Amino acid sequence: MFICDVLYITSMGSIGGNEGPQSRWHRQDWLVCIEALVTLTDPDATTPRQRRAWQLVETISAACDIDSTTYIFEIDDSWGPQTAVEGPADAPQPAVAFDPDDWQLLETALESFAETQQHTKRGQRARQLAAAIDDSEQPTVDH
Repeated sequence: MFICDVLYITSMGSIGGNEGPQSRWHRQDWLVCIEALVTLTDPDATTPRQRRAWQLVETISAACDIDSTTYIFEIDDSWGPQTAVEGPADAPQPAVAFDPDDWQLLETALESFAETQQHTKRGQRARQLAAAIDDSEQPTVDH
């Protein structure tokens, strides 16, 4: 088990105005996020939104202790809604610096990925993660 097998994501509403799900996400969930963001952009992105998406890929990859170009080899194809588990409260927090625009960008990427991958477990999980971002009152990513 890697030290970053589970990453903790938290809302920082009272410190700097960040809004996001108050949920513990497993490392595989973060890999789904990376995959969704990568499908939205590329390292040579030209728009500010695409460049920010790639920066989020780099941030999440660093927290997962993987190379952003080889993350695909870390993905568990069986990961999905039925296998999802929460991680410990003391896990690293790659999203602590996310602002509301970052959350919106990640939600958009996850929704897009879920639409194109709707028949896969990862696509179904992406839909759950997008819903968790959208519904800040929901404290878990298990829907």
